[in-house]
Amino acid sequence: QQVGKEVAITGTVTHVCRHSGKRCFITANGSDQTIRIEAGGEIESFSQELVGKEITAKGIVREQRIEEEKIEEREKNLETKKAEAEDEEAKGHCASEQNSIDKMRQWMKDNGKDYYAIYYIEGLNLVE
Repeated sequence: QQVGKEVAITGTVTHVCRHSGKRCFITANGSDQTIRIEAGGEIESFSQELVGKEITAKGIVREQRIEEEKIEEREKNLETKKAEAEDEEAKGHCASEQNSIDKMRQWMKDNGKDYYAIYYIEGLNLVE
């Protein structure tokens, strides 16, 4: 388990949060997995100009847990949204959210957990 350990990861930036620039997402080389990197340490924020570029970031692996009760609450709220969805866009959003919930539940089942884990990197610095 890598949680709490310092790592260096190289990948292509696929997205930088527009509002704050406090997080970016990269696809690691040789993988189709997307990894979230949070600004921290020497990284104040990520520039939009990084999108499409390869970076190497050092940081600490962290785990964020979504407890089963929060997933159940999310699903109940989704049921209300589904009942109120009138146009195709709203119905599509509901289907996407249901798919996300289904994936969380499958991960929990596959891993024998009562929570869903999201792993991310708490950034320390970008390597030149």
